[in-house]
Amino acid sequence: VHPKLRTVVVDFAQVVTMESPSPRALVAKAGEESMFDLFKLAFPSLCAKDGPDSRRSGVVNRPRFNKLLVQRAGFVDKRVRRCRLKGIAGTWLLHGRRWLDPSDPADLQLLDTGYRQLCTLHKDSDVCSFDCLVKGLAKLTSSWSTRMSHGNSKCAMQLQTPQGGEVRCDPHSKASNPQPHPPAERPPPQPQPLSAH
Repeated sequence: VHPKLRTVVVDFAQVVTMESPSPRALVAKAGEESMFDLFKLAFPSLCAKDGPDSRRSGVVNRPRFNKLLVQRAGFVDKRVRRCRLKGIAGTWLLHGRRWLDPSDPADLQLLDTGYRQLCTLHKDSDVCSFDCLVKGLAKLTSSWSTRMSHGNSKCAMQLQTPQGGEVRCDPHSKASNPQPHPPAERPPPQPQPLSAH
């Protein structure tokens, strides 16, 4: 993966998630509720399509994307056994960071701040609009939270350390001038600046 693309991937993952020690801090590696699928919504031109060009220069496919999340974005591979998530996201999930939830004012403020940094650092990468990202992340976190809370209580207890509808947004929607959002109702955690990777 090209160093510039690698940085986009890692920065994006840090913008839409935050560090969490909770055993329920799980993010899917596969399926429609995965980090890669949200990245495809935000940066469609940087994602490889299935087929012969899946390994061409300038784009990233799912396996390489997930590898970067573990190597450089603070995630840890965890295995989840006997869980209803298996049919949705497989048995190997990412652990150590949780999704930001746009329905939470503090999380929304963090997302807004991180998105602005993302636009500044990667202004030539054609990122989707903030509203598009919020819409996609809100749908993902809502469905993911439901899956985790219904019939999945054993998931967090069975982690092992290793050796829905589609959201459509205009991929050409420019994000150079994102509109400000109302301040959070409570002081948000201090966002961490994105850095070189």
